Amino acid sequence: DTDALLHEAASLPAELGQQVQLALAEAALWRVRGDVPAECEACERALRLAHAADDALLLGRAFGALGRYHEVRDPARAFACFQDSADHLRQAGVPDRTASSDGVLLDEYSNTLVRLAWWYLLHNDPRAGPLLERAQALHDHSPRTLEVQALLAQTWGEYWRRSGQLGPALEHKYRALHLYQRLGDQQGMLKAYCNLALIHGEAQDFARAIECS
Repeated sequence: DTDALLHEAASLPAELGQQVQLALAEAALWRVRGDVPAECEACERALRLAHAADDALLLGRAFGALGRYHEVRDPARAFACFQDSADHLRQAGVPDRTASSDGVLLDEYSNTLVRLAWWYLLHNDPRAGPLLERAQALHDHSPRTLEVQALLAQTWGEYWRRSGQLGPALEHKYRALHLYQRLGDQQGMLKAYCNLALIHGEAQDFARAIECS
């Protein structure tokens, strides 16, 4: 019934903010279905509507969606989108690490911080650490969704692997695997097993590396 619901929703009068949320929902759907052109169009439409609404939270979410779209296609543009997303989400009212705030806002902000940290990790940039610590502080104060927790654990694992500390790397990668299993996220589980095989190989635990492979 999804397509019928989308068609019906699009035909109803809606405020700009609701139109942005609908476009973001469409982008997520097309991403799952693998419809690349439709995902791109929905992301860009969400961003245009968010600009028209002049809403920092919606702009942050739209830039985040566009960053995820470009992540595997144009890493430099994805990075710029995630930076814009983080800036707008801060403007929307992300608090300091001890304050309370809207859960959706914190999830989006934490997700964006981790994706920025991942980009820094790939470029061996030391700014990855502080971003991960900020995201971790938000989670420690108020636990985020399982999806956000899994991405955070996965990225911490990569951070410790690149730092040469294989014990913490394995701990976080297994945590990510457990979270992906709870979510039923097959792609996430695949990535986690590939990473675990790599780290066990670096630790010369070849039996476990083969098992994970």
